[in-house]
Amino acid sequence: MLVDCRKAEENEDSDDEDKWEANEIITGLFLGGLSSALDCKALAERDVGLVLSLHDLEQRAPTCRWHKISIADRADADLLSHLHAAVDILANHLDNETSQLDPTAYSGTAALVHCVAGVSRSCAVVAAFLVREREHTLREAIEHIQQHRPGAMPNRGFWRQLVAFEVGCLGEASFTQEQLPGAIIFEREALDRILAAHHSKSRGHQSYRASRSAKRGRRPPGEVSSDGDASAAAKAAKMSEGVVAARAGKQSHCVDE
Repeated sequence: MLVDCRKAEENEDSDDEDKWEANEIITGLFLGGLSSALDCKALAERDVGLVLSLHDLEQRAPTCRWHKISIADRADADLLSHLHAAVDILANHLDNETSQLDPTAYSGTAALVHCVAGVSRSCAVVAAFLVREREHTLREAIEHIQQHRPGAMPNRGFWRQLVAFEVGCLGEASFTQEQLPGAIIFEREALDRILAAHHSKSRGHQSYRASRSAKRGRRPPGEVSSDGDASAAAKAAKMSEGVVAARAGKQSHCVDE
């Protein structure tokens, strides 16, 4: 299916000019579904200069800066390997780093992150942005997102990947294994591989965080101090091992997109 924002704009009801499917999570950062990315008029009215698409459908490029990460909304899909790149895209735009290098690169200061329904994939990426760039815990990030977009909820596999991402960024997890939604049964092997690959790259991510933290004048999360604190990488490995080892018989609820 090929979707076109121009066609959506032509069919727009003039009585609903101020309505838009997306929600503003923090100033200048919107989260929505596919229809929000097709509404060219709404994008222009809200000064959106970047659209980050997270789905596996064909889509015409909007009339602004556009990035697409092709990923399915499945519990065994590897979102974790894309999170730092997705957060980089948003941070560079929202913090105006790209505009300082090339003022003609795009117009519009706001950003839209969307998937198909604006529930799982886009929520996970916005949560990762809040964790890494605004230093929210994952718990705080999800709660904040849901305050502005009720019903937003990563799928059960993305939850486990977000916990590993949080530990890598902040040095500890804000959710215990028992508090995570959904039982991991058939996806366990795939999640094991995803988390193992993440740990193998954790040292490089720590160096990245250290450089950003030094630039901001603070100690990077999870850095080993002189009193012998454990490293973030060791904590991440320990936490993730516990997360993936979910009990197969656990009865719980999972909300997927």
